[in-house]
Amino acid sequence: MLRSQRCLHNVYLFLQNLISSVKRGEYPVEARINQNNPRLLLTANGKCVEKGSDHLSQLGLVFLVKSRPENSKHRTAIRDTWGLEERFPKIPIRTVFLVGTSESKELVSTWHKK
Repeated sequence: MLRSQRCLHNVYLFLQNLISSVKRGEYPVEARINQNNPRLLLTANGKCVEKGSDHLSQLGLVFLVKSRPENSKHRTAIRDTWGLEERFPKIPIRTVFLVGTSESKELVSTWHKK
């Protein structure tokens, strides 16, 4: 088995265990990979709540996309293509961007305006 296949297989096993734990009502405990305590500038509160309600949606798919602050054009392209939340009306989809911080005060200012 190639290294990339082993890695993919390990990810598959991890996700299967995670899904099984959640289905049993358990919260899996995993060691943190990054021991830093990142400071959240913005949160996605309410992103997984049904539109016009305060109930959590039964989501079919959630995309978590890691991005750099200066890649706003990339995020727009994702929102307009494979990350389009309205693509399949019967499958609730959410796209959440995990955006890092930047030393550029101009970028940070622009980010807060969005």
